[in-house]
This record gives sequence, C-alpha cells and structure tokens, in this order.
Amino acid sequence: MATSLEFYPLAENLYKTGQAEQVLEMIHNSENRTSCPLLNSVSIGGSRIGCTQYEKRGMICRLFTYNYTTDKHGLRKISACKAMKLAQPDEIRKTNEILKEKPIGPRASGYYSQLQTIDFIEGQNLYPIRDAIIMAIENVLTYYHYKGDEKE
Repeated sequence: MATSLEFYPLAENLYKTGQAEQVLEMIHNSENRTSCPLLNSVSIGGSRIGCTQYEKRGMICRLFTYNYTTDKHGLRKISACKAMKLAQPDEIRKTNEILKEKPIGPRASGYYSQLQTIDFIEGQNLYPIRDAIIMAIENVLTYYHYKGDEKE
C-alpha cells in the first residue's frame, strides 16, 4: 500500500518526458493487477531486472524490505508484501525474530508522517501501488492541462 503523493515525482517526470499517457495506458491495459505495473518482469538468470522507473520510484519502493512496522502490540515486523510473505516465509520469520531484539532500518511510519505535512488528507490515504501510480499520473496530467503549460 502506498500514497499517491509519493509517486508525484515519477508522474511529473513521465509528463515532462512525454511518457505519462503511454505509461497510464500501459497500466490500464495490463492484466496484472497485483504487482507493481512498473516492475520489469523479464528475468535474466532467474532474477528480475527491476523497476523501469528506478530513479523516480516511490517511497514505498525505496524502503522496500529495508523498513519495519509495528503491530498493535508494539512488535516490530518486516514490511513486506503478501506475495513476498508467501514466497519466502522462512526468511520473513527469521527477519521478524531479529527485529524482536532490535530495530534494523527505518520505521516506515516516520516517513509517512512526513508526507502528511505535504497534504494531510492524501498523506493518510493508502492505495495498492498500481492505483497510487494511476492517481498520481492522472492528477499531474490534470494539473498541467488546466495550467496550460507546455512540457519543459
């Protein structure tokens, strides 16, 4: 889950490089609704190549597997997606055991609190990554449409 705010730099870059409409169409036409639409699924030697927009990726992507959350009892747990938890249960369990003893990496909620200072309401709304990216691109396209500026 992610906020649309963290994908605004990506959306603006896509707009300014003339790729926003093309990427938005690619996302809408994709049959994959569960993983990030910008993740390159092509594999070389059994591993994925990675994000197609790595330099402008969202905060959730920057923090992926290097941050933790706390549950309602205050226990630290690795912040990982459902697919990762299902695919690597032993690694997740081992990491959570380490996190019980000491924090490793940043706590995700601290970064999301900072996003709320930009836009309090939208900084609290969490969406699936696909939807957050779509919202960011659509909002940037709408902004520039009404602003009337050409791409710089």
